[in-house]
Amino acid sequence: MYSLLIDCSHHRNFIGLFQTKKEWIAGQYFEGFPLEALSSQIKALFNTCSIEKTAIDHFYTPSNPGSQLGIRLTQIFVQSWIKTLCPSAQWTQYNGLYMSARLLADKKNSADQPDYIITEKGRMAWSTLCMDSGFFLTPKIRVLDSSTVGNFSGTVYYLPQVKRWQAPPCPVLEIDYAPEQFLKFFEDLDNDNFDSAHLCEPETEYAKWHAPNLNN
Repeated sequence: MYSLLIDCSHHRNFIGLFQTKKEWIAGQYFEGFPLEALSSQIKALFNTCSIEKTAIDHFYTPSNPGSQLGIRLTQIFVQSWIKTLCPSAQWTQYNGLYMSARLLADKKNSADQPDYIITEKGRMAWSTLCMDSGFFLTPKIRVLDSSTVGNFSGTVYYLPQVKRWQAPPCPVLEIDYAPEQFLKFFEDLDNDNFDSAHLCEPETEYAKWHAPNLNN
């Protein structure tokens, strides 16, 4: 059986198939609005790999942050897929800010003071994550105003959203969103000691959208 990642939360959309959490079978970025492009991209990916859509037993999608429309459309797409094709499939939703922080921590040396990663939270605030010694298992995303973020010490990494509502209030290192590199961190999300309580954000109500017929 296979796992499928669908991430339409940022500037570029990404889909990928894998069997283990170490290597992709196939994956690709694509441009365009998910409502219009996702179905055809999924179809092309499965045709390339000669894999049936009913063979998926685990889905991975983002819950935050990013384009709430893209995230919501992806969620509806997966809900329809599970209901019609893979009723026993599991579904894991991850936080893209946390996963991006894991990538940064994986590539950097330890420092005397913790670094931060930030991204826009609407027009007036910032979602922030302190990359301290305990954030692997107990990450805490906090929503802070610009004046507070402006006083951060250490290196501040900035993950830009599709809509840049405001300039970062402090010197930052801008990073790209790279879901194709999240694969090796998925096992940690299943760790019994992993506390995701502070990664969740309130849901927003959206107009109802009907997913396409996945059997075509």
